[in-house]
Amino acid sequence: MPRSIWNKTLRDYRVAIIGWGVGLGFMMGLTLAFVSSISQATRSAAAEYARAMPFLADAVAVETPEGYATWDTGSVLPVMLGIWTVLAGARLVRGEEERGALDILLTAPYSRARLLLEKLVALVLAILLVSLLIALGCIAGEALGGLKVNVAGALLLGLNTGLTGMVFGMLALLLSQLFTRPAAAAGWAAGFLAFSYLLNGAGRIVENGGWLRRFSPLYYYDQNKPLIASYSGDPGAYVILLALSAALAGVSVALFARRDVGGRALATTWGRVREAPPLARVGAHKGMRAWDEAEHDIFARSAGLRAMRAEAGMVFWWIVGVAALTVWVMALARIAKDAIVRVLEGTPELRMILGQFNLASDTGYIAAMVFLYLPILFVLFTMTLAITWPHDLESGRMELALAAPQPRLRIFFERFGAVLHGALALAIVSWIVLLISAGIVGMSVDPTRFLVAFLGILPLEIVTAAAVFALAGWLRAGLVMTIVGALIGVSYIIEILNLLLKAPDWVMSLSIFHLYGNPLLEEPPWLSWLALLGVAAALVAVGAFRFARQDIHSGA
Repeated sequence: MPRSIWNKTLRDYRVAIIGWGVGLGFMMGLTLAFVSSISQATRSAAAEYARAMPFLADAVAVETPEGYATWDTGSVLPVMLGIWTVLAGARLVRGEEERGALDILLTAPYSRARLLLEKLVALVLAILLVSLLIALGCIAGEALGGLKVNVAGALLLGLNTGLTGMVFGMLALLLSQLFTRPAAAAGWAAGFLAFSYLLNGAGRIVENGGWLRRFSPLYYYDQNKPLIASYSGDPGAYVILLALSAALAGVSVALFARRDVGGRALATTWGRVREAPPLARVGAHKGMRAWDEAEHDIFARSAGLRAMRAEAGMVFWWIVGVAALTVWVMALARIAKDAIVRVLEGTPELRMILGQFNLASDTGYIAAMVFLYLPILFVLFTMTLAITWPHDLESGRMELALAAPQPRLRIFFERFGAVLHGALALAIVSWIVLLISAGIVGMSVDPTRFLVAFLGILPLEIVTAAAVFALAGWLRAGLVMTIVGALIGVSYIIEILNLLLKAPDWVMSLSIFHLYGNPLLEEPPWLSWLALLGVAAALVAVGAFRFARQDIHSGA
């Protein structure tokens, strides 16, 4: 038994702290250093581009490296961190309940409230350490870019990011008291994260719609831009974010202290009695009834179908979130498109940067406004779906499946196939939603070309899932998520920055998003997609080989 629960929990987060902190700090520092190195003309063009996109973030002092970095990378920092905090919050106690470790922990002389409070202390400390690493990344970026190092501003940016991410993590913790599986809690919390982003963006552009933003935690994040010396922030926003986190955490502790292990909070006593059969019937009929239910349950017939049912909630809410974001961007098409075209006409430098998209056309607008973010959303979705595989290996959930008379390789490929089914479902539904939205706003699109563009994201998703399954044979789930998430983030930020600086092809070929190309406006890069599938096949082979020979319990 560890000396303290918070100490043990914090040690479990050490890899995630380093991975997410260094990764997000590197993204912010790279943006600061890069923007400070470009010419003033190019910087002015980038500023015009930022002003033409008010729904993405507030354009404040975007002519400066600090202002542009705050608008560009700084605006997505809490969303990126929120992905980890949502997963961590959802699994804070439910993860140990799934593994059966919570029963043992509760036999120690700790009250339920103290147990969860100590775990909360560890999670808060982990978020603060990630925030510190983000601040150090900003300081390094300013120093490398020859800018005035703003230590206080960097620390406040890290704190602002951490407090915002903490709200979503605490929401996931609260939802985990209402759902028995952490995936369901994480799915609902991730859906709220996406909804918050949409609400915050809509409030910027909808006339007299600023009041909408106040219902989004991201609005309070936007109230402070500490890297911009000329911007006077609102210290009260920090207090609001902290109060939201504390309130959600307090309710979670109260619910956890009163619910059964493995059960849901707020379940009525009547409901629990109805769920429990009389003792006389248990011994005689429990085994036969379970066998009969399993025999008639189609989802119990294979590991892949069981995984699809378990992950259905997560898949559903990701599809809803991505579809809502697509509808929202398409609904703003006419307003945003006209504003961007006006800016392009008066800014030659901006035409040089965005000329590849041909924003005056409907297809070009969709390529720039929708397909600029869809690939990374799809890839992050696939990563969160695939990460359930190493989590199940760690929790011991695979032991019963392996006890059945079925080959290990069959289980491996069925689980990998379940991830691919989710990825394909997201692509098809998003394609249909985009076509319907385009028809409503009167935009002209080619359904076949758009279908190819959506299916072209699948190689990116497949190679991501393959990387997770390959690493799962050697590393813990937290480290797998950190490594793959960091690679995704760096790959995406390099591709975005390439809009301003044309790097050599061999450098850009290291980014999976660059290999995706621009299939809406150019010939689809079939060879690149085939190369990605080849890499994915090799990674899957490595993962299958390892799984067929490893000890599931020890991971060795």
